[in-house]
Amino acid sequence: AEGPDPVSEELSLVRKMNLAVTEERYKDA
Repeated sequence: AEGPDPVSEELSLVRKMNLAVTEERYKDA
């Protein structure tokens, strides 16, 4: 397989999204 593991890429993307959502919550609070 070429490049990074697609599963790892997907997980990191999900983590980034969750982090962004958490940051938005803190801003709104």
